Amino acid sequence: MSLPVDAAAPIEAATAAASARPPALAAQPYRWVVLAVAFAAFLVTFLDRLAWANANLSASKSLDISIAALGVFVTAFYAGYVSASALGGFVADRIGPRRMLFLALAPLAVATFLFGFTSSFVMGVALQGLMGLFAGADYAACVKIVAAWFGSAERGRAFGLFSTAPSIGVTLANATFPALLGLFDWHLLYRGLGCLTAVVALSCLFFAGRLANAQGAGSERCRTRCAAATRLEAVPRPQPRSDRGRRLRRELGHLGLRVLGDRLDDPRLSALSRRCRSGRGDLRSRRRRV
Repeated sequence: MSLPVDAAAPIEAATAAASARPPALAAQPYRWVVLAVAFAAFLVTFLDRLAWANANLSASKSLDISIAALGVFVTAFYAGYVSASALGGFVADRIGPRRMLFLALAPLAVATFLFGFTSSFVMGVALQGLMGLFAGADYAACVKIVAAWFGSAERGRAFGLFSTAPSIGVTLANATFPALLGLFDWHLLYRGLGCLTAVVALSCLFFAGRLANAQGAGSERCRTRCAAATRLEAVPRPQPRSDRGRRLRRELGHLGLRVLGDRLDDPRLSALSRRCRSGRGDLRSRRRRV
């Protein structure tokens, strides 16, 4: 069965729009910039976290604390980290992942930099707790922004690359921090990490992009298909004139005559409606007899 020309034209247009490359996809490579920024944000939190595993022996000598007490610093960090990880997703949904990344990394940069001036056990534990609190707040924001900029066809690849940040952070920390600690004091190491974290925080603010700009990202193909499906549904289809439709129109006509007769107090209209209904009943009985 072939469709009329006026009905087939919108279908051909919708199919062409679905297969064509939309102009918004020209900005699609920017999603890799967003992924790189999220990766850097996740990576720098691991560098700030793992620095203590290399600097704790030097810190124990300068702070005059026992090796057994060094574990309190790690406990304080992870206490704040777990608390922030549980609440970071709610805040990211509230204010957006880009702002959440900046508000997590900027205080982390300040706390890491100030940890380079630690002069007592209490000050060090307090700063480590703050570092863990701010470091744990960025994971949910990173996941949200990567999921927003990548469609379902590429989301697995994006998250696969993003999830390499912890392993790369461990490799970089163990490969570079011992050599750096051989060149200068552990205080300078934390000050340098604080400056690096500040740079990444500013990168998140300026390059992570708003979710509203993700209109041309990985989900554009899905939106194009949905739009094409909507156009197909809007194509006018010829409606067959069935007996059910005719009976419905007759019912509405009888009802209109009866209501109009009651409103105008005209018995002739009411009688006409009754005759029409009785005629229809006679017709039905004749059909049944046949």
